[in-house]
Amino acid sequence: LNRKHIDEAVLAELPKSTFILPREKKIPDKKEPTKWEKYAAQKGITKKKKSKKVFDEASKEWKPTYGYRRANDDTKDWLIEIPDGAG
Repeated sequence: LNRKHIDEAVLAELPKSTFILPREKKIPDKKEPTKWEKYAAQKGITKKKKSKKVFDEASKEWKPTYGYRRANDDTKDWLIEIPDGAG
């Protein structure tokens, strides 16, 4: 084996392997697309990524689209008083 000394370490060059290890199982066949996948490809329908964060204009910061502390949270003003002259 050829040896090299690099920064207080000894490196040995190994010979190239001559044995090729075969796969245990055969390569899986290509799956045929479903009816929906064929239709979507024909019409050009693709999945759309939905952003996890949204910029909230009221607070001027990025907030989650849904869940705790979400943007445009309408549950904060859950009670709206009706004026006396209304209705």
